[in-house]
Amino acid sequence: MIKLIRLVSGEELLADVNEAKLKEDPTKVSFMNPLIMVPTGEGKLGVTDYMPYSDITKGVTMSMDHIMFMVNPIDDFISAHKERFGGIITPTSKLVGVK
Repeated sequence: MIKLIRLVSGEELLADVNEAKLKEDPTKVSFMNPLIMVPTGEGKLGVTDYMPYSDITKGVTMSMDHIMFMVNPIDDFISAHKERFGGIITPTSKLVGVK
């Protein structure tokens, strides 16, 4: 499930959390395809690759000591994550005026 993860460092990640592993060991969180939230100006946020200089294709496991909290992100960020990593995107509203 896509979650917004706030680290104690202040960084905010958007990632696909492995909830089964979290239930097995609640002291660690494992996630795939992390993106970092970045300010883009005028009070807006965007996402970009987290640690692009590393090979994290098999995922990341982090101690819960480094995480302040995890919450569900807004739909726009879920869509951005799915678009970046090839998931199926479902529209949130109907198109009007399309012929």
